[in-house]
Amino acid sequence: ALATSFISHCGAPECQVRYFKEVLVRLVSMLHAMALAELESGGNVASFNNLAHEYDLISPEDLDMESLDTIVNSPCKVELLCGWVQHLIMEYEQKRVLTTPPPLLTRVFQ
Repeated sequence: ALATSFISHCGAPECQVRYFKEVLVRLVSMLHAMALAELESGGNVASFNNLAHEYDLISPEDLDMESLDTIVNSPCKVELLCGWVQHLIMEYEQKRVLTTPPPLLTRVFQ
């Protein structure tokens, strides 16, 4: 929520703001599902893959196939998705879609 708090004041094109929000919600949805599945599996990879596919996700089909394949084939799904969320936030901060003051933006990564 903190990452999106300053978007309404950024003056960026609406299409960029909407895209950022949509991708962020999809990635965080997947991140939570993968983290819960990893916790439930207790480190059992076969069980993890089964559990991860039982959670409802927000529009995963709207992500590109290459990204979805990367997630499916990654042995470290949670870490991968966490890195993608961080990268997305930094990319859109550089594009000035996010205008969060630096001291507050650093809290997003804690």
